[in-house]
Amino acid sequence: MAEDQELPADVIAALKARRKIEAIKLLREHGHYGLKEAKEIIDAYEFSDSSGVSKSEIRAETGVGRVLFIILISAAIYGVYTLLR
Repeated sequence: MAEDQELPADVIAALKARRKIEAIKLLREHGHYGLKEAKEIIDAYEFSDSSGVSKSEIRAETGVGRVLFIILISAAIYGVYTLLR
């Protein structure tokens, strides 16, 4: 698959839903790729700047976002607690 060629819509949808194995299976059906080649294409797509799904974004959504939310809630609770003392 050429770098400038987009992945099929259902493959992209599976990636956005964080279903990488399903995306690989779908790509193999669409392009008749081997397992290794399909995985490499999916990995390259995930890391590309044009992709809506990158591993760093997934980490940011799940890890950093949760930590920031917990810090924000903790700060709010502490602020209310100090005002009520």
